[in-house]
Parts: sequence; C-alpha cells; structure tokens
Amino acid sequence: MAIAQSGWCGYATPSLILDAFALGGFVGLIENRSCTLKDVFELFTKALMDYPEAMVKNMNLHLPKDSNYLVKAFCKKNLKVRESWDDFVIVPCENGGEIVDYIINSGASAGFIDALDKSMISKVFQKLGEYANQRFAKGDEVLVKHDFSVLIAEKIR
Repeated sequence: MAIAQSGWCGYATPSLILDAFALGGFVGLIENRSCTLKDVFELFTKALMDYPEAMVKNMNLHLPKDSNYLVKAFCKKNLKVRESWDDFVIVPCENGGEIVDYIINSGASAGFIDALDKSMISKVFQKLGEYANQRFAKGDEVLVKHDFSVLIAEKIR
C-alpha cells in the first residue's frame, strides 16, 4: 500500500497525485484556507499602504473556502473520500517582532514576499511589526491563526 502526502495541495493536481500511488493507496492533503492568517494579512495590507511602491506584482493566492473544495477537486472518480475536515492552529506571539520572525522563518509569508520588491521586504515587514505592536499596546489581540482543510482519500481506480 502506498501513502502520499502533500502539505501544499495547491501545487498538486489530481493526475499528479493519482500517478504517485497504486490502487488502494491513501493520500492526505492539507491546504490553507482563504481565511488563513487574516490578522497578519490585514497588517501586511496596512504596511503596504505606507510603501505602495514595494508591491511589484499581484499576490496570486487561490485558497479554498473549506474542505468541500478539496473533495470536489480531487475526488471526482478515482479517489474516494475517507475523511475531510476544516481546522486551525494558533501560533502564540506576544509582539510584532515574534509575528514577523514567525511568518518569515516558517515560510508562511511566501505569498506576501513573492509580491514585493526584494529591496523593500525588510521595510514592509518592519512596518507590519510596528502595526502589530500598536495593536498589542492597545490590548488588541493579533491572532496568528492558520486555517486549513484536510482530505484523506483512497485510490479506487
């Protein structure tokens, strides 16, 4: 029995997955949802208002609303759904510096960074951290929340 896993199923296609394992094999897919990192995205957008010249291309993120998308996209005829669900993980951060460190070092900011002029990245993220610190100083929470969808399926054809 073969098992395949993709942490970023946005980069996978059903045919790629089906070619990867034999009949009776299982696939596990995890995909960020469109609402993931909402607070961080709001701070990033606010920072970009201070540095509009930093944006050199559109952010091209097409994330699903929920796990129903994964079922519809991947389980048409060759995969059978075993389980699918939506969930989240909160990364505890106490200040803007921790938020910036996390999103840069974890790879969570890949979609953000890809849209920026490379010479402006540190300025934009420094400003994001400042805005986060302003919110923390007011007693407002800045939630670093990864919303994601999961699909576990079996190859049936």
